[in-house]
Amino acid sequence: MRYELKPIIENLEIGMIDPPSFQFRSELIVEDLASSIREKGLLFPIIVRVNGDRFQLVAGHRRLLACKKLGLRRIQAQVLELEEKEAFEIGLIENIQRRSMDSLDEARAFKSYVDGLGFGGMTELAGRIGKSVTYVSRRIALLGLPVEVQDRLLRRRKNSSLAIELLSLEDPEDMIEVAKRVDELGLSVHQAREAVAGHLRQTPSESPEEERMRVTIRAIDRCIVALRLALARLDDAVESVQKDWFSKELLFQYRVTVHDHVDSLMHLKKKIRQRADSGGFRPTEKRSDSSSSGKGRGSSPSLRARTALTS
Repeated sequence: MRYELKPIIENLEIGMIDPPSFQFRSELIVEDLASSIREKGLLFPIIVRVNGDRFQLVAGHRRLLACKKLGLRRIQAQVLELEEKEAFEIGLIENIQRRSMDSLDEARAFKSYVDGLGFGGMTELAGRIGKSVTYVSRRIALLGLPVEVQDRLLRRRKNSSLAIELLSLEDPEDMIEVAKRVDELGLSVHQAREAVAGHLRQTPSESPEEERMRVTIRAIDRCIVALRLALARLDDAVESVQKDWFSKELLFQYRVTVHDHVDSLMHLKKKIRQRADSGGFRPTEKRSDSSSSGKGRGSSPSLRARTALTS
């Protein structure tokens, strides 16, 4: 989608402009920009959208802060009628075009668009910002790296390609160890790839039981995350029907059910880990003919699954 911005420029009172609903940049340093505006004036107007009887910033946060720092009362702004999704997309596009975000800022913005705000999928987002789906997915994947790895390779080295090479390592401790070596030795992307490959060759292979436990726990974690997202959506739904007590009570009961499922999964995860620590995580023995002939058929699938995984 290509946005056609109407050339309507207004000198708005800065006090009438609210901050954006999403902050794209983690750092907003305005001293140099303020000096430039003091000498040459504001070269590019900010973008705002109508928000009731006020305005909300869409793009140009640093420019707005710099003008505030200079004590200005008014600022040139391009006023648009935009929905929240359109405002987010325009703000994101401008920051990408100006290259004002680092890789983690982009990752958080992409993640919010796809998951947090539910504006669309990665394919739609990629089309909006003029990037490939692979670019978007790799940026989001960076959020799964340990904080120490992010600090070393993304904040200090400012090299997302180095960080992406570490994504093939599954153990966070392994990621931290290789990242430390890459950072301290100043390795290139190719050298980092070789370091990761060498580390994988040195890592002892896990037993089938350990692999089964790891895969199961990862699946449980995904389920817990999905259910917690559902809880957040249900909370919004309950909030929207405050005046309708019947609908509110009905939706609240569904929320309680989902919450119970979360608790059950967390208990199951804990039990699996305890089982592994006490003697290994092994498949259940084959049932005897007497136990499989008819007993237990009335038990629920979830109960049978928990019994099979933890017995």
